[in-house]
Amino acid sequence: MISDPTILPPPASSAGQPVSGTRHESRGSELAAAAFSFDIPAADLSYFSSLPDTVQAEVRRRLYIMQFIFAAGKINPACKFVAVNLRQFGGELSWHRIRALFYQFRDGTPKYEARDWRILVNWSRAGGTASLNPKFVEFWRMLCERHQRVTTSAHRELLQIWRTRFDSDFKEYKFIPGHDTWPESDPATDLPAGWTPGNLARYTPDKYELAAARIGIQKASALGFKIRTSRLGLRLGEFMEFDDHEFNVKVNFPGQLRSMRPRCFGAVDVLTDCMFSMVIKPTFWDLEAQAKKVLSEKDFMWFIVAVLTHRGYRPDVGTMLLVEHGTATVRGNKTLRIDNPLRDDFEKRIYDATMGRVRVDRGGRFHQKANPGQFAPPSGGNFRFKPHVEQFWRMLDDWLDALKGQTGKGRDFAPEEMERTDAYNSKLLKAAQALGVEEASRLILPRMTFDEFTHAANTVMNLINDDPDHKCNSWEKCGFLTKEYRRELTADAWKPYQLIGEEPAEIQSLVAQNDLHYRVRRMTRSEADRRHAAELTRLPFESIPALVGPEYAGAPITVRGGKFQFQDWRIGPDAMEFVALDAAGHPLREGEKYIPYCNPMSPDVLVVCDARHAVVSVCPPVIMPARNDEAGVKTAMGFKNHWTSVKLAPQRARHTATGDAVEFMKQHNAQVLPTNLSTTVRPETFEPAPADCTAELLAREAAPENQTPDDWA
Repeated sequence: MISDPTILPPPASSAGQPVSGTRHESRGSELAAAAFSFDIPAADLSYFSSLPDTVQAEVRRRLYIMQFIFAAGKINPACKFVAVNLRQFGGELSWHRIRALFYQFRDGTPKYEARDWRILVNWSRAGGTASLNPKFVEFWRMLCERHQRVTTSAHRELLQIWRTRFDSDFKEYKFIPGHDTWPESDPATDLPAGWTPGNLARYTPDKYELAAARIGIQKASALGFKIRTSRLGLRLGEFMEFDDHEFNVKVNFPGQLRSMRPRCFGAVDVLTDCMFSMVIKPTFWDLEAQAKKVLSEKDFMWFIVAVLTHRGYRPDVGTMLLVEHGTATVRGNKTLRIDNPLRDDFEKRIYDATMGRVRVDRGGRFHQKANPGQFAPPSGGNFRFKPHVEQFWRMLDDWLDALKGQTGKGRDFAPEEMERTDAYNSKLLKAAQALGVEEASRLILPRMTFDEFTHAANTVMNLINDDPDHKCNSWEKCGFLTKEYRRELTADAWKPYQLIGEEPAEIQSLVAQNDLHYRVRRMTRSEADRRHAAELTRLPFESIPALVGPEYAGAPITVRGGKFQFQDWRIGPDAMEFVALDAAGHPLREGEKYIPYCNPMSPDVLVVCDARHAVVSVCPPVIMPARNDEAGVKTAMGFKNHWTSVKLAPQRARHTATGDAVEFMKQHNAQVLPTNLSTTVRPETFEPAPADCTAELLAREAAPENQTPDDWA
């Protein structure tokens, strides 16, 4: 567009300069000779000033162009001259478009009279235009929503209907909605009035409507109205979010010939945004089924039990478990059609075990269609129902994005080398099976082991929980602030301000007067979580059989050597060992069988029951210290001695009378025997055995002086 009217010569005097051209020469001469103002009428200034500044400037430039063409001798040369100057300054109008615009301005349009400045307005930029019939607007939006990719296809189909009376589905149109008669073309655009792409773009459905029509409500929800909540006023444990997650890293699992992505369960407290529990499990490949063995709803049931028995719940206002409609879910009264279904009444069992203080909320589901022309989509959970745990997964993946074996956050972000790296890694794993343990351990694999990844992921989780530079909202309003002081100006010298009373007077004075020795900072997630952890009540381990039911008990196990020993692939490749003790701490009878309940998500205790599934005891794990751990070995030996003492205590009690008789016998005999005799058995004295002198004798015989003379021969 012309940014400065001086790029055109000033309009010549209309006197003696008739406007001529290919059409309307006589009328053009009369208009040029008539006195006419090319300014905005005073009555229209209020409306004109409401238009965008760029539109106002464009209208004034076009008015100047109209004035220049009016004053020119010929229309076509004047339009071409203007178009050349427009191109030099980034203009987009051809001289044909300028001429058509001049004729519209000079002669008027069906909507506006001749020489009305509104004819020169680009209404697609102005925010207002010649009104389109509402019925036609709805028809146009319907066409846009029918086309799944781009809106330009809808405009192409609209023109096809206008030209052929048939749409892309060969449906015939007798009339176009919003038009009483078949629309006629505008000479300026060769399209019906208002049908230009720029103008129709203003009536296109917005992004939310297009996403709902083209994809579905679940996709559109990211663009629509959202409800935000605050943690202000919550209590620790009042709301806990649960979710399962698949890491964007491939690792090597024990006994597997391919690397796969590990999965885990996690739980985050809504108040503190702290992930207080995360259990990572390996992913196995089933060679027979040619499918992955991943976490199931049965595993999630055990994870819920682990949280209630290790972290606890609120006994006052109660606890709400926020779960999804998927793997990480708790079923209530619906029958599951999966391989490892949860009990239908597991939710009720939780409710009863906690006296109604723990409830489950699964959130909403996306299963509605956006309009009647769609089929209902498959039911899916709303991930925004649990934003805290979803956000923690994102942070965890971001912090782990430098580990070996990255898969990318999606298919479009996967490293191109991944396929060849997987093949090379599988080749090494197969070769390692044929090697010895020592030789196989010398191989350098392009993937981490499961233990290495588990250590890294848990370390990063703790780092996030202990990171003070977080941006959790309403943190200060919740009172999650801590005061600290330091004696020296070093970064690691900060101490809790509660200890200031133990410092000398000069240190207290220094802290009070110097701001460099005192600070108030935001608590970390873990600090805020530990601050109120004592407010929660844990379920006893004895409640596990009642929570899960007898169908989730293990196979009967026997007491052998004072231990329970079994193996569970869900826990690990090594055998699990627990001390066989009863509720009073006494060793259980050797050879007796019991029904075990061991939580694979937290195998730190073993609950054993009798044949009636009545709880007998909660058995601790066997202590297995390292060989070089002297303190640990002493502790284990002390426990063994205690176990032996407790195990033999009944026997010693039973033989107390016999022991008294033996002691009486010893005392009596000591009195009867003479004092110079002793019943102490002296050790026998043995003479040392003679040394073997064979070698010495042979040496003597070999000496020259001991040889037989030759004449003896």
